Amino acid sequence: MRIAAVPTMQIVVYLANEEQQIKTTTIKSVKIQAGVLQLLAAGEPLPKHENNSSQPKPLALTSVALEWVQLSAVSIQELYQ
Repeated sequence: MRIAAVPTMQIVVYLANEEQQIKTTTIKSVKIQAGVLQLLAAGEPLPKHENNSSQPKPLALTSVALEWVQLSAVSIQELYQ
């Protein structure tokens, strides 16, 4: 996750109306216990998340964890080569 290099994290919260809200937080502490990574982060309060089975759980990610790919047109023929 490169937490030391980039100590910020985004948390995506899905609201009951299927809207997404993204909050940026700062990672203050990291702990690994029994193979589980725990992060202490500071930032704006997150919107209330309903414990609803059809509503996705909040998702936390760092800016370097995902690499966005530039979209480009590809023909079906090129896909199968």
